Amino acid sequence: MIGNFHWTVKGMLAVLNGTVDLDTDAFTAHLVDETWVPAQQTDDLWVTIAAKESASGDYAAQALAGLAIAQSAGDVAWDFTDIDFGNAVTISAKYMVIKHNLSDKIIGFVDLNTTTTSATADSTSGNFDIGINAAGAFKVTPTVYAAGS
Repeated sequence: MIGNFHWTVKGMLAVLNGTVDLDTDAFTAHLVDETWVPAQQTDDLWVTIAAKESASGDYAAQALAGLAIAQSAGDVAWDFTDIDFGNAVTISAKYMVIKHNLSDKIIGFVDLNTTTTSATADSTSGNFDIGINAAGAFKVTPTVYAAGS
């Protein structure tokens, strides 16, 4: 079972300070293996985890398409189209990492198989696609204001 998308703190900071523009900049999706241990508070640049990228012979990183930011009720979501890593491919990966191409920043990641901490998502001569939730991939939900808070 695929997990939820998670922002990295450094990725969110880059969005908030204007280094990263979610709807106009270029991003790629990378698959990494189970030896990477996400450090959501400190992971910053792709170069620090690039050695963990999937070594599967059919794998290639994919450009994100259909970038959009939308509001739904109290949430703001960043969305993009489903990601197709290929048909009739043999790929094994634990995480998908979103990288900002210009700054090399790790924006966020998703666990592709939450069954165990080491379980991977695999295809053997099959499709390897990541379906993005119709409500958006990454969400921010501002804390609700209450008078006096």
